[in-house]
Amino acid sequence: MPPRATQAGEHQREITNHSVRSFMERDTIRKIREAVGAGRLLRQFTPADVNKLLSIHWAGTFLPKHRQGNPGGYTALFIRVSTGLYRLRE
Repeated sequence: MPPRATQAGEHQREITNHSVRSFMERDTIRKIREAVGAGRLLRQFTPADVNKLLSIHWAGTFLPKHRQGNPGGYTALFIRVSTGLYRLRE
């Protein structure tokens, strides 16, 4: 395959992966908000609580990545209450 076609294919995969990841993150925060509102998830929660509720395995990276004051500059969706304990940012 010519280099241009390879680069275009790699670029398309990056866009697709980013789109899938963005959708998963939006869906995850929506489900967390709904669960807290419905009382299925306590106001303060751990990554393990979220993993169990949503049947995922990556809340341990998602919550700190999106906590207020995160070093990567990601959207702040959560506040870290204490080590390993989070709540929704209001």
